[in-house]
Amino acid sequence: MQLILYSQSNISDERFLKSLATYKYKNDVKLVSNISLNEIALITASAYAVIYPAVANDFYAPVIEVMQSGAPLITSPVITIVEIAGEAALYADPDNVDDVAKHMITVYKDENKKKK
Repeated sequence: MQLILYSQSNISDERFLKSLATYKYKNDVKLVSNISLNEIALITASAYAVIYPAVANDFYAPVIEVMQSGAPLITSPVITIVEIAGEAALYADPDNVDDVAKHMITVYKDENKKKK
């Protein structure tokens, strides 16, 4: 299983890249940017889960796309996203790594939360 981190622009945060370089499973982490919408759709469709840490002014189309793919969605409890996704998503504070990790573990362990 791989962890794919997608960004619309190049992932160039030096502190993050240094941390990743020392990570035990760094070969299982793929950094992806500047890819086509078709490639994004393929990655989403094959995902074990998708984490979309949205903030108040983010674009919400990815929420609908993930829901259409059937992949479990872990996202922020932004009011607009809650209205769109309802109980179909798991909600985590994007600034709280432990909260996000808790939901990742839930998806991993709970067969009912996995892709249908």
